[in-house]
Amino acid sequence: MIWGMTRTDIKDVIRQAGLDDVFTWQQSVAVGLGRNELYNKSVQRVLTGVYTTCADPDDEFVRAKATLLRAGPGTAICGATALRLFNVDLPACLANDARVHIRMPPGLTGPQVRGIRVWRSDRLATDWVFRDLPMVNPAECWMQLASVLGLDDLIILADALTRRQHPLTKLTKLWSIVPTHHRGSCLARRALTLARERTDSSPETVLRLMQVRAGLPCPEVNLEVMSPRGQQYFLDTAHREAMVAAEYAGAVHAGDRQKMERDERRRRELEDMGWRVITVTSADMFGSPASVVRSIADALRRSRR
Repeated sequence: MIWGMTRTDIKDVIRQAGLDDVFTWQQSVAVGLGRNELYNKSVQRVLTGVYTTCADPDDEFVRAKATLLRAGPGTAICGATALRLFNVDLPACLANDARVHIRMPPGLTGPQVRGIRVWRSDRLATDWVFRDLPMVNPAECWMQLASVLGLDDLIILADALTRRQHPLTKLTKLWSIVPTHHRGSCLARRALTLARERTDSSPETVLRLMQVRAGLPCPEVNLEVMSPRGQQYFLDTAHREAMVAAEYAGAVHAGDRQKMERDERRRRELEDMGWRVITVTSADMFGSPASVVRSIADALRRSRR
């Protein structure tokens, strides 16, 4: 046991011993750290028997590392945890799930610890590495979650994985893995028929689904339009031939005068080109969706006159 060490001393001992910033009780004992040293303010417990010198033991990455140490060889991060680490825009039911999800081969018990969700499978491919952590790839994570998500959340997640900017996979990849799984495969096929690549946000997906389920034609997502002055615009959901667009207006830029001025200029230019632009807020979408659909339907009907 090493007595009277300072915060810096303990970190130095851990680093010089070749330990990571997340380590087990057994590893600390092997380098001469005792219980008193682990009560130092620079060392915090992440899970039972696993500690860290990181400032935030509740950080997603730290908790993932600690869980893999506790679980042992053959495990990998999967499910909602992997997707959060990949910075995927998750549906609310997953975003609020704070558990660490790990994949373990069948036959292994896994840690029986609160805050850890164990998936036993030999079908989930561990072919990604994130900051040295073994990960189930994003497409397999999506297929894994098809067994627990509802249809809309699965569509939202498929769209999120195939964003216009920085996509993590393609719909063709998602289609290709469905036959390799049994659980959730029927729902996965239904979701993929309604999913679309190149979206920018989950509310855009909800707005598109509202139109389809109301019997309107499925709009194009992020249709590229060039203004007369050469400005490139992307329309959230667009009916090209009718020149009708429905766009989600989030509150993220509320109070930003420059952003509001750009938005108004954009709307004016699109309307000058003949586009009918219908702006939809969160209150519209979740409070009075029928009125949103009516506005779009009316605009489409007028375009055919």
